[in-house]
Amino acid sequence: MADKKELPLAMARVLVEYTDEDHWLSTKELTKILEDEYGLTAERRTIYANIDLLKEYGYDISTWQENGVGYYLKSHRFSPEEVNWMIGQIKAESPFPARRRKEMMKIFKSMISKYQR
Repeated sequence: MADKKELPLAMARVLVEYTDEDHWLSTKELTKILEDEYGLTAERRTIYANIDLLKEYGYDISTWQENGVGYYLKSHRFSPEEVNWMIGQIKAESPFPARRRKEMMKIFKSMISKYQR
């Protein structure tokens, strides 16, 4: 990714992947991950504006102003327990080929932070 229009999407992905209530990111850390993983650069004010945009579109993001530590996604689409249950069901009863089961498990795992996995 190298297009600034993709910045809010990349930020949303980083927040899903790297944050939860026990793991937050500072503006500097968020900027570094965006650059390292997506090739996107963003100034501090751009980060703030995009966080506000994501919040407008329903992302439940805690900010430094609210918590005094940094940014994190307050709630993920599924809890770790729900994801583990879905993965267990795929492993136990899936009619899908092994390759598709692995893809499905990867998708479900991506719905929680790497720390929750």
